[in-house]
Amino acid sequence: PLRVVVDPSLFPPPTPAPGWRPDYYPLEVRPVVPLALADYFALDVNEAVGEYFAAALREVDVAAEFSGVGVTPRSAMAVADMRSAHVAATVNTMLLDSSNPRAESLFRLTALARGEPASWSSGSAAAVAVLRELNCATAGVVITDGSGLSAHARLRADTVTALLRAIATPSRFPELASIRRDGGLPLAGISGTLSSAHGWFSGDRFAQTRGRIWAKPGIVGSTIALAGLVPTGLADAGHDLAFCVVADQRPLTASLQSAKECIASFATLLTCAA
Repeated sequence: PLRVVVDPSLFPPPTPAPGWRPDYYPLEVRPVVPLALADYFALDVNEAVGEYFAAALREVDVAAEFSGVGVTPRSAMAVADMRSAHVAATVNTMLLDSSNPRAESLFRLTALARGEPASWSSGSAAAVAVLRELNCATAGVVITDGSGLSAHARLRADTVTALLRAIATPSRFPELASIRRDGGLPLAGISGTLSSAHGWFSGDRFAQTRGRIWAKPGIVGSTIALAGLVPTGLADAGHDLAFCVVADQRPLTASLQSAKECIASFATLLTCAA
């Protein structure tokens, strides 16, 4: 049978990001490798890919067995290749589904695209450099990983709103326009992790708000955040209102659902102003 070997050498050997809690593996994040199965959360990511591909070959009557992890020989002949979705589509999927593994892969690929190694430190430097290029304030900002799960990470609300304004200004940053136009940001009460099924904008009190806000929620420990855009009704997307609410140290007596409703109420006020 053919021997299937997985080559993960595009990224360095996977290690947890600085500041990740041990219990994040593998339910929140998985080892960051360049090739993985979608929605697969376990530690043996390379092995799972190899077994999956070997099984797919056997289904079309090609005898194949996964034989381990290795490095592709320079003399190897390419027999097939496949192109991924465009980066914009991957970013939109990552935002809509709040996919930590996709965020971590994009974090590494950003470093590679800028000619740096795909390490945690290079990804951090690349992300901060991109924020500066988008005219976002970075003083005090610490980006440790792609998902934002690290306890070492620090992010300012005005940095996020500046980034959202860039997203909402296609005349200046056309490469970011698809995040708003093509549904990368979830729609309040309707799609992604901002849907009513996830406890956001549910019930009669938010009936007039559902479908009127594009935003991304974030929850880590006792911190909850919501950042997004509120259309003003003007033809130019650049007139959207950008907002970011970060509430940390949620009291143990306050339920997560009550915190979501409190922040959703603030966002609802913005729709009245728009």
